[in-house]
Amino acid sequence: MVHGDRVEVAVVPESLPSGMGTQALFEACVGRVFPVVGIENGLLELEVGEAVGEESFMHSIWIEPECVVCIVRLGEVHARGRLSCRLV
Repeated sequence: MVHGDRVEVAVVPESLPSGMGTQALFEACVGRVFPVVGIENGLLELEVGEAVGEESFMHSIWIEPECVVCIVRLGEVHARGRLSCRLV
């Protein structure tokens, strides 16, 4: 996956830090689609504020790729050099 791909959160990761509403935030994201805004140490960053009724950038989660399904993959280039968006 790359920056800009749109992914659906499929499951809540098994081990989450406790407190600060982390579990509830992840649960609110299941079944929703978000763009990948960052990738670091094998985790995807998703801005998910809209899942709790706020602006997207107000809340972000870091999630394992195994917990999401890629809905739209960006960044693939056609032979003619155009950017393509492919449904997965």
